[in-house]
Amino acid sequence: MEKRERIIGRQYELARICVPPSVADYIVSKRDSMKRCECRKVYEEMKEQYRLSTNYAESCKLQYLSVLFWALSGDTPVLLRRMGMTVCVPTDYLEREDSSFGFQKVQECAVLSLRVEIVPEQMESIRRMEGIVKKMRSLKTDFHFHDMKIFARELCKKPILWIVGTSHTFMEVIEPDEWAEHLMKHLDSKDVKKHLRHGEDETWVGSALRVACGKDDVFYYHNGKRLLNVTRERFTSIHNEYVRQVKDMVLGQLHFVAA
Repeated sequence: MEKRERIIGRQYELARICVPPSVADYIVSKRDSMKRCECRKVYEEMKEQYRLSTNYAESCKLQYLSVLFWALSGDTPVLLRRMGMTVCVPTDYLEREDSSFGFQKVQECAVLSLRVEIVPEQMESIRRMEGIVKKMRSLKTDFHFHDMKIFARELCKKPILWIVGTSHTFMEVIEPDEWAEHLMKHLDSKDVKKHLRHGEDETWVGSALRVACGKDDVFYYHNGKRLLNVTRERFTSIHNEYVRQVKDMVLGQLHFVAA
């Protein structure tokens, strides 16, 4: 897709996809589910239909839809706009050409815009983030799609850690109460046991700091009001303190229950 303005009024365009009309009709039929954050439910339906399908063309369509609705799953309402028709190779949610509907076959497609709501106080930070991401060499959809799906919900409401590399981004919303509650609900999980008993950092950002981040990565901390460029050491310190705080909260609750 060509470069374009993604901020449209008080909405941010996660992706603009081109799909065959019948596929577009199905996606549009799930518009309310997308707004109600029920994409995971749609994904489960697609996955089951795909498992039972015996028709190759239908299987390709179901596979495409299941990947799309899995990517849209989460706690952020997604808005859908139908933008008209075009003739092109169909694209996926990352705006890459997709062969699900015929190997690189140019065909008539409906253009769909996937968006999230944003608020005025987020605009300055989002504009700055867009400028930072322009320097990435590839996979800018890490920000445009995946990060913005969460930033639209949390930016300027909770502190956020954000890493930007030449071909990746990683982010972490600092929400100790929510994370502690999640851990308490999954005490039997192997990862939770390792985290609590052995002090292993099983977080996405913790793993990134250990194995994915290189010398070209840049580190940011959004304190709830503005985006700050910080050193790797400062970034790591904020992350480690967050991990420690949540672990102490959970262990404290467990000791209280045991007593």
